[in-house]
Amino acid sequence: EILAFWSHTFALIIYATLLWIKNGTIPLNEFTLAPFPALAQALIAGATFPFYFRLQKAGGPVLLSQIGYVAAAIGLLTATFLLGEHYSLMTWMGAGVIGSGIIMTITAQSRVRA
Repeated sequence: EILAFWSHTFALIIYATLLWIKNGTIPLNEFTLAPFPALAQALIAGATFPFYFRLQKAGGPVLLSQIGYVAAAIGLLTATFLLGEHYSLMTWMGAGVIGSGIIMTITAQSRVRA
């Protein structure tokens, strides 16, 4: 988790420096336009890397390689339940296939470790 903290901190410093060089300022006042979504996004982004590194440690390279699919499935659920979007049956079937593959991977890995 310490690597996650420092990688985020370094990225923040680089991004703020680039903003300062390009614009002569860092426009923090824009966060006041939507403070709660900005705070939620910051907290979620901050939590992403520690979870990512834990997944890498616990799941190994095979499970970690599926993180993009997991993110897509979470995006699908979020868009459906929080944003009211509607998707076709084929999209939900695809998400089911992804979920099944992840469950099979976790099951196979737990059997190998046991």
